[in-house]
Amino acid sequence: MAFAMTVIIIAASVALMLGVIGIYGVMSYIVSQRTGEIGVRLALGADSGHVAGMIVRQGGLVAIGGVIVGSRPRIRGQPTHCVAALRRQRS
Repeated sequence: MAFAMTVIIIAASVALMLGVIGIYGVMSYIVSQRTGEIGVRLALGADSGHVAGMIVRQGGLVAIGGVIVGSRPRIRGQPTHCVAALRRQRS
């Protein structure tokens, strides 16, 4: 049982890192697409904090959307595949 939990922890850590890298990639893409807009806003006198907040909000919406889609089975009360496999293994 301890080995199975270790494997699950390692897999979860890898999945978390992949998620973080994915969010970084999406944020990088969003910023690269809006570089001109960001420059115009700053040139017209927008506060850099407001511009940064705009980017963080947009990235946060993407992250929240990913969390909602990723946690859909748990919201409906269905166990994930790993948890279901462990339950079958203990029975």
